[in-house]
Amino acid sequence: HEYVVGLARRFRAHLRADLAAEQAAGRLRADLDLDLDLTTTRLACLIEGVQSEWLLDRDLDMAAVIRSFAQELRAD
Repeated sequence: HEYVVGLARRFRAHLRADLAAEQAAGRLRADLDLDLDLTTTRLACLIEGVQSEWLLDRDLDMAAVIRSFAQELRAD
């Protein structure tokens, strides 16, 4: 249990750090006024959920789903 909890916490910490770096570099949309903690949770849930969906449908393009979300966050 502790191992899995640790993995999840490290995964979310890395996601948040990456989002913060992208935001600081001006690569995320400023008009969204992102809450990084909430966005990290949303992204982690999306990634974990799309993996479960892929188990049901091996034709699902997981990368395309994640890419779509990332593109919504990106500044032009």
